[in-house]
Amino acid sequence: MSRISVMLLIPGAFLLSSCSHGSTGTSIIPPVQAQAGYSNSSISGTYSIVLASPYNNPDGLGYTESIGSFSADGNGNITSGSLTEREAGDTTVCAIAITGTYSLQSSAAGTASVTTKSTLTSGTGPCRPNRSIAFAIAAGQQGATLLFAETDSTALLSGTAVKQ
Repeated sequence: MSRISVMLLIPGAFLLSSCSHGSTGTSIIPPVQAQAGYSNSSISGTYSIVLASPYNNPDGLGYTESIGSFSADGNGNITSGSLTEREAGDTTVCAIAITGTYSLQSSAAGTASVTTKSTLTSGTGPCRPNRSIAFAIAAGQQGATLLFAETDSTALLSGTAVKQ
């Protein structure tokens, strides 16, 4: 006995279907493979990064956007970095120096701790207070792309980094 499954087409969506025969079943949709083989050495070199906070944060800074770069040594250290941060609807611009550490599991999931030091570059301020920020990270493409999600009590920032 054959069975065919078809999902409803929605404009702009793809049609997914699978066919199975009897109890053995086969599918035209390939299985999802888990990531493997990652380590701290997967994150090395210079990365461009963008971080955003879509929420009005408790620091009183409102909705912020940051863009910049950082360098990682492949041994679990963010050796240097800089971000330019701007609060939405304001003329305040802050330069943020960053350093930190990271740990990446073979599954491509990990953590990072980033220490920031903010300096007002234009506007009336304030800048984000100097602090340590905890992130959950996920790597892709053998470390060429990284996803960041803040995990500490503030938990406002998220973003993406791409190796240069």
